[in-house]
Amino acid sequence: MAHVCDYAEHMQAKTVRGRRLSAKHRVEAERRLRRIINDCGFNVLADIRRDPIERWMNLKEQQGMGARTRNTYRSAIMTFCTWCVQTDRMETQGNCI
Repeated sequence: MAHVCDYAEHMQAKTVRGRRLSAKHRVEAERRLRRIINDCGFNVLADIRRDPIERWMNLKEQQGMGARTRNTYRSAIMTFCTWCVQTDRMETQGNCI
């Protein structure tokens, strides 16, 4: 999904409280985002839906993934969806969690 590449560029330029996001944070956020996108079978932004993400989260919990780790994945997809809405790539319809 080309939007993920654009989002990665955005993260590279982004600052929080005057400091740029660390390279490690950017790499991990992109990795988590790509994993959810791939595992849920999302090919285009219109594919992103809440239900498949929740099923993925529940499956990962059953497989032993800890709550903190799941929350980092949840944060990755949420911030990506928020960025997509802010950049007019996606309309807000409550599809992302």
